[in-house]
Amino acid sequence: MGKSFDDNYTKILDTKITDWGLDKIYEIEENITSLDKTEVEIIDYLKDIRCSMPIGLALRRYICTKFGVETDNGFVVDLENGNVFQLKDFRKDDYDLQKDDINDFIEIFRIINSKYNVDKQTNELSLDFAKAEIRRLFRSTTYCQRSKMFLLSFALHMNADETEKFLTDVLAEQTYNYRDPDEIIAYYCQSNNSVNSYVDYLRMKDKFAEAVKLSNPEDETEKENYTYYAQSKFEKEINTEEKLIAFLVDNIPNFKGYSQTAYNEFMILFNKALEKSKIQTLSNDEYLLGNESTTKQKREEQQERINKAIELKSTTNTEQLAKAMLQFIPRATSKRIKNGKVIISNDFINIKNGKAGQQSKKPQTTTLPKEITMNMLVSDRLDDLISEKKPVTRKDLVFLKFYIFSLDIAEQEEYKQCDYIDFIDECNDMLLRCGMSKLYPANRFENLILLSLLSSNPFEMFENIMEYSFINEPECE
Repeated sequence: MGKSFDDNYTKILDTKITDWGLDKIYEIEENITSLDKTEVEIIDYLKDIRCSMPIGLALRRYICTKFGVETDNGFVVDLENGNVFQLKDFRKDDYDLQKDDINDFIEIFRIINSKYNVDKQTNELSLDFAKAEIRRLFRSTTYCQRSKMFLLSFALHMNADETEKFLTDVLAEQTYNYRDPDEIIAYYCQSNNSVNSYVDYLRMKDKFAEAVKLSNPEDETEKENYTYYAQSKFEKEINTEEKLIAFLVDNIPNFKGYSQTAYNEFMILFNKALEKSKIQTLSNDEYLLGNESTTKQKREEQQERINKAIELKSTTNTEQLAKAMLQFIPRATSKRIKNGKVIISNDFINIKNGKAGQQSKKPQTTTLPKEITMNMLVSDRLDDLISEKKPVTRKDLVFLKFYIFSLDIAEQEEYKQCDYIDFIDECNDMLLRCGMSKLYPANRFENLILLSLLSSNPFEMFENIMEYSFINEPECE
């Protein structure tokens, strides 16, 4: 789980972040007011040094290392149909993701897919990708949806370990989700080469659907520590299709699609973030009122806190916390209806989309911060996570952990090397508990977190880098 590929790519990334970060961050700290002059260099580093793992680059790397042989000039891919492809070295700094070898990679993709995913009964391709879509995937500088990643894993005949690496290193998400029967079936197929095809995957899905219709499970209760239980069962017992289907039917009550462990970790962090941020609410009487005040100054301070809380009467904890965490994003006071109530909040300002003429709550930014801030912990997302309408992701956990850590450092007014190491260890332990890989410098968001951690004020460094990267600051409504 969370392993890196066997080439030297990760080592190169670790070296680059160490060499650049230690030399530059301290230099920036000495004159933080001139960060706007250094911001371009930081942005270029994060964008161009390939300290991210875009899906296009990851797919090329996979094909080169699995189906090719490394040469002095790059890689040679010799497929069984007699086609030989000479490919450039994807690790070189001058490698062009938009142009280099694009037609060769498209052809290689189609050959591999055709070899492993043709239905022998109908002689038709069970999994088909349009040429334009394949081209777009190999050129992509971002990532893809999780569902698309599983289709790609079958199209390129990935085994379970290889698929896990894409899920953790490229998508920066958890590995196979044992609360999703589709992913469990995919894991079984990709763990057994004899059935590692999209044809077999669809067949087993149909087999499970039929078994569900005929089933009448006696036990409808959820199992405690289900993920650990499921992993143990697969390691020791589930080695046939019959056992797989029986396991799926027996565990229908456990299939929520979301990791309960990740949710529990998130709620611990969320409540700690509220406490650390001193979020005021009318229900928090102890914080608002405190002990009986005797002096005039204390009474005035107490009344000021109460007045402030009254002003925030219609503002939820999540809105206040989102504002505290993301102050570097321009905001405006607005009114909206939520659950029949008028909510007054300081949310992201509306920005007009020039092409579509639509309104958007996402701030207009350069390419880098847009990718980093996408799905950040805005108030609506916090509400959805708390109510379990959406699954907790890796980015949610890492950002919230980083935010709380920064507040702790600010309180103790001293940042030691042992604090940095403790954060890395604690964050990695949390991610592993949730079935996710450790912090990965090739992930663009986590790379920025790791860079910010080199500063004596980590969250301020994160904010400054992001704030200076915004362009065309819109007018407030």
